Amino acid sequence: MSFLWHDRLQRWAVAMILVSNLLDIGLSQVLLPTYARDVLHDSRAFGLLLGAVGAGSVVGSIIYGAVGARLPRRMTFAVCFLIGAIPRPLVLAVDAPFWIAVGTTFVAGLAARAINPLLGVMQFERIPARLRARVLGAITAGAYAGMPLGGLLAGSLADIIDLKATLLLFTLIYLLASMPPFLSRAWQEFDRAKPSSGAAPKQDADAQREEIEHK
Repeated sequence: MSFLWHDRLQRWAVAMILVSNLLDIGLSQVLLPTYARDVLHDSRAFGLLLGAVGAGSVVGSIIYGAVGARLPRRMTFAVCFLIGAIPRPLVLAVDAPFWIAVGTTFVAGLAARAINPLLGVMQFERIPARLRARVLGAITAGAYAGMPLGGLLAGSLADIIDLKATLLLFTLIYLLASMPPFLSRAWQEFDRAKPSSGAAPKQDADAQREEIEHK
């Protein structure tokens, strides 16, 4: 936790994923089924929207696996996070035709597949090997911390301010959560590789070389 607190880039990343995971659970488990039932009056719509996300994820994994290494990290992450988050609730909130909603959801799933690989590369570059298991455990805990509240928040808001207003509110929160890579100076470090060994392991390596030379 101390390591994460002193690494601004990873602190921002954990906060963004915490918020997006919370909203994703509320959207997929509460708002999408409610939309299918109350707006489209067809449970198959829920299945199609979830299926579109899954199909987009498969295609996105293939595309990113093929070209991802040649893309700029920060802007790829920023744009993919934005596309993966905002359009899904927005198209439902504005009553877009269902086929547009399905297509938009597919594109959102496609874009979102670049997020975890980019975060993984950054984490393995920046976290010293001796701390990696504990820091990655803390990151995972942080990413999942808000998920139990996502469904409760979505259901409560849908009852209090109605479904469309909740979808618009989720869109706004997604937008705010997507801004740090565009605005925060800490995210400029995302494009610069940082040795995962950190200062302490480098000192260890120097000490080993001195010991070998001494022998």
